[in-house]
Amino acid sequence: MKKEIIYTTKREIEYLPIINEFYAYKEKIIIGNNKPIIKEGITINIIDSIQQEEPIIQSEYNLYEENILEFARSNLFGHVKTWEKFMEYKIKNPFTYFQENNLSQVKLLYLRSYDHTIRDINNKKLPTAIYFDYIEAGIHDGDYDLKEVLDILKERNDIIFLKDGIISIPYYNSDEERNEYLEFIWTPSNEDFDKIAECVNSWDRYNKIKTEIFGLKRKN
Repeated sequence: MKKEIIYTTKREIEYLPIINEFYAYKEKIIIGNNKPIIKEGITINIIDSIQQEEPIIQSEYNLYEENILEFARSNLFGHVKTWEKFMEYKIKNPFTYFQENNLSQVKLLYLRSYDHTIRDINNKKLPTAIYFDYIEAGIHDGDYDLKEVLDILKERNDIIFLKDGIISIPYYNSDEERNEYLEFIWTPSNEDFDKIAECVNSWDRYNKIKTEIFGLKRKN
């Protein structure tokens, strides 16, 4: 026995130019009498050249509520506990939003999770919070007079202390040279962040922040 069913498949793509080579699109696929499958996104594809079942390549850039930039300044991007909060700023239906609002109150951004950076359409890194402790940032009593450092940081308006005052390093990481540290988040201004944005590695970045921006001096 054999049963043959013939049905049609229809694919509709609407798209709008956003800026430069970026397009917002809305793709609707209708198979027979089934409910349409609808997808919206951002692409740099030339929609007119797409053939039949050829997929639309999703851009790494997406529309986000512009408030994400202030959120990123004081919250750690790439941290497991805050990742979902960052995603709450993402526009889920970019074509519909852009069609109705243009770029009002949104930004076209690339959130690069693998290096914890946020970039604009010119690939410029935008300010994100930076975490300091005794490990990678080296804010410990082996290198610094922590009371002096604490006094300096308390005078700044861009520091969020995660723990009050000077705290003990866990026993499994402490030694004769380092026993205490400070733990805080730096919330950089645009001007200060630009000074360290292009540092090639974390050691250079932390060193420049500590010496040129915070004005800290290591122990002799």
